[in-house]
Amino acid sequence: MLGKGAAKSWEAAAAECKERCEGCARCSAVSLSLKYRDCSWFSECNTSALLHEVRGFRSLRLRRNQGDDRKRIFLLHIPKVAGASLQSDVTQLSRGHTRLLGGEWIRPERSETCFPAVVASFPRLDLRTVMVRSPRHHVVSMFSHCRDNPLAHRLMKRLQGEPVFTSRFGGSRAAGLGAWLSHHASVDRSVLRTERKEAELSYGCYDPFNLQTRALTCSSDRMFASHRGPVGTAQAALSNALATGVVLGVVELYRASLCAILFRVSQTLLDGCRCGAGGSAPAAPLGLTKETHGMKETAHTLPVHALAPGLLAAMDNVTALDREVFSAVALRAIDDMRDVERSASARIVCADELRVLLRNVGSYVPEVRQRVESLL
Repeated sequence: MLGKGAAKSWEAAAAECKERCEGCARCSAVSLSLKYRDCSWFSECNTSALLHEVRGFRSLRLRRNQGDDRKRIFLLHIPKVAGASLQSDVTQLSRGHTRLLGGEWIRPERSETCFPAVVASFPRLDLRTVMVRSPRHHVVSMFSHCRDNPLAHRLMKRLQGEPVFTSRFGGSRAAGLGAWLSHHASVDRSVLRTERKEAELSYGCYDPFNLQTRALTCSSDRMFASHRGPVGTAQAALSNALATGVVLGVVELYRASLCAILFRVSQTLLDGCRCGAGGSAPAAPLGLTKETHGMKETAHTLPVHALAPGLLAAMDNVTALDREVFSAVALRAIDDMRDVERSASARIVCADELRVLLRNVGSYVPEVRQRVESLL
């Protein structure tokens, strides 16, 4: 089925259907319909003998670019997990090796959607990438975005007529965060049966309830589908994330994660990926993107390590599955980065990044803490 954005015009529908067809080795023709939001693929099609009993369809054969041997990768964009920055950096640094599928550059209607749905639509991919983030820091980032970002306020106003979030969760940032977490912890999720109802209950912004797990398990191909909807199990999320062909990353190890992705694409390690002596920061920085979506740096003034135990417990209550997923994915990601180090005969996980990860997980994720301490 075509996404809602693609079904608005024949040009958008043809672009989406063609992209899906190119992900299948045997596909050579497509048939599409705006009315039925249909995109069907065919290995053979005689365009001179098409059936016309059902109106509203158009069919076309595709020319394959046999000379295009660039890697085809999909970047899962989990909200507030460095998806926009990663997309920009992979595009700039892969030096023509990569075609991006998903996200703002190629398919804006597919950004921040569900991992299983996109993987099913593109079965012939060279790489799939998944980034995760310490759940506590992820929650604070979502809250700060909803409360302090003017761009988010404009979107909430379009959805609800007025930016209710800021009045509902005002006061001090800590008090607002606590009220927001209490609200989402008390939501009866059995009533979340329509997108409109979900938007109302989340005040037009993020729902922090195990959002990373949701993005890895939800099934819709709608734009922003991972923001809301049912949450699967941690086991299902890990089955998808740890599957063959998935390159994993960790926001707290962002530079090393990016370097591992680029190495998998090109088998080349950039100079800015190599740590200095003793694991110090690289002498030649990569010039990485730091996408803030219009947020001022001063807006992020809610340090997680200084929050009251009650707030930490409230965050843990709505991210229990995400903590399990983060722990397992982070451990595998570190192992994968170490494999890249052995293949490239260079260290890419530098001490400064490891200290950031250690600070963010603290005693909260003991399995990751133990691994990081063994590397420092």
